[in-house]
Amino acid sequence: MSENINNRFTAKQIEQLKKDFVPKPLVLKRVKNGKVYKKELPLKFSPASWKQDQFRKSTVDILIYGGSLGGGKTHNGLAKLLLGVSDPNFRAMIIRKQMNVMTRSGGIVDEAKKLYREFNEKVKFNNTKNFFRWPSGAETAFTQVATDEDAEGLRGAQWSMVLCDEATELDESHVFQIQSRIRSDAVDTKTPRQLILTCNPNPDSYLRQWVDWWLIPEGKENAGRPDPEKECAIRYFVRIDGVMHWADDPQELIKRYPSDDPDNPTRPVSVQFVAASIFDNPPLLKNNPNYLSNLRSLPKVKQERDLYGRQTIAA
Repeated sequence: MSENINNRFTAKQIEQLKKDFVPKPLVLKRVKNGKVYKKELPLKFSPASWKQDQFRKSTVDILIYGGSLGGGKTHNGLAKLLLGVSDPNFRAMIIRKQMNVMTRSGGIVDEAKKLYREFNEKVKFNNTKNFFRWPSGAETAFTQVATDEDAEGLRGAQWSMVLCDEATELDESHVFQIQSRIRSDAVDTKTPRQLILTCNPNPDSYLRQWVDWWLIPEGKENAGRPDPEKECAIRYFVRIDGVMHWADDPQELIKRYPSDDPDNPTRPVSVQFVAASIFDNPPLLKNNPNYLSNLRSLPKVKQERDLYGRQTIAA
């Protein structure tokens, strides 16, 4: 099946793609002294479903992943950052509102240590400055952005990829400041310069407005849940005087909002929302079947939010 500019599929096509998807081991290739060496990685490093595969392959400017519990947001976010670690100029940053949440026992730092050391036993972690240094010289670091001062402290930074874990906790203005730091000297052009936002439903968050188009409209059955006719579709926006203007086609935005500066033409930002759920995470369903049972036993409101990803209701 061919993809158009919006990566649009019908709900029927998506169901077939999900059924046909088969996880395959990733193969690392590296060249040393003119010889090509290949290493097959364990399946845990591969996408486990069609949704996870869409997330891993995405090259959009802003990639939003999640929408309900159990979709594998943190694991897949960390795994995607591995794309560039063979490039000595690759710099990745992992951000959350509070650093102590990331560094506490069982937090994302612990998960990253386990995953990254299994990926490459030679990676080193600096416990004082909270960053990994890869054998190539690439770095993967952690920081918090809780205040305007934290956001201002990002000035001058340059990152290849940024993962904002639980992005609904962040302030929208801080997210745009983070996005402005995504530029780097990384050599590998196949690795996208990308801002990744993982999230769970929060009707009071700025992300609720961002993903509104991808949801079933009010007045229809299951309103507020991810719309199966728009799964993984790509849209575009330009931001003018703090207002985001959206369209399905970037050329439409270029025509509607032409730049006055010929040296700096209008450049729409591409956005993709991958609304993954526990049903898109087969390893979790297999290894912890009680997790699904627990979600199904929740009160109706929490079940709608945490199991089905309904974005329009509060806890």
